[in-house]
Amino acid sequence: MLFIISILFVILFLAFYIYEICTKKNQTESIANETTNTASSDETASQPSDTESMNRIKEEKSISDYTNCAAQIIDSFQIAENAEFFPCAAATYEFVYYPARIQDIYQCGYIENMVVGEVLDIVYYDKATFPYTIYSFAVTDVLKGMDIEKESIITVVETQGYRRLSRAEEIYAKSGYSPYSQFSAEEKEQNYEVFTFAGEPLVAVGDHYVLSLSGKMYNEEIMKGYYFDASKLAFMGKYIENDEGKYERYISEGMRIERVMEYYDPVTKEQYLEGPKTLEELKEALFLNGLNPSPKR
Repeated sequence: MLFIISILFVILFLAFYIYEICTKKNQTESIANETTNTASSDETASQPSDTESMNRIKEEKSISDYTNCAAQIIDSFQIAENAEFFPCAAATYEFVYYPARIQDIYQCGYIENMVVGEVLDIVYYDKATFPYTIYSFAVTDVLKGMDIEKESIITVVETQGYRRLSRAEEIYAKSGYSPYSQFSAEEKEQNYEVFTFAGEPLVAVGDHYVLSLSGKMYNEEIMKGYYFDASKLAFMGKYIENDEGKYERYISEGMRIERVMEYYDPVTKEQYLEGPKTLEELKEALFLNGLNPSPKR
């Protein structure tokens, strides 16, 4: 009888031991599974969705992938190395009207398109009465108009720039004036007059602007294709990005003295100057005044 009881005791002990082992194994597997699932969830959460990835790729789209709508320039020149530059006396004209705020520019009848972007390359033309600066412009955003697509490259023309001395002499010869007679014919081709409105710096490759533009325009003598005129409001319709990443317009010293660029607030009865703003602040100024800075395209 004692022998049987001992056998039963051993069997019960073994059964209990096996039960403990199985229980611990299940708990270990459960904890491992929870850890794996948590890690997997964290990894999934840290990875962007397909939609987010596509949006980021789209935002980082290279300018080389932009739609090229630029005109083919037929007649132009580039600046020669080691050139001399002479200011053009006719370029001291001071404007008496200055749209005080971006919303005033936006609503101006002269302005059909307003875009944001970067200057890619520049050439010049001087066979008209006034010289032209012609440049390719990569459009990163469209604030107004339906003529221009976002992520496209367009041609922009400004009525200011460089005029070869040879061309300047042709113009001055009509009045018997010859200010560059000391230069040889070759030197007159490689040195220039600088024509700008009120001393505004000319555009440079890499500059970022908010430009106020005309609708599509054509000039078959200069180019094949269409362009947009940035001179409808001259420098009054151009915002250039400064070193702090904000956009501001050029203001000549004469205009500062006359204070013609200031906005008179009919509510506060105060005058103020539109200071440098981020692109988002410019957009917000349009939106708060009931204007649509981002038309559906």
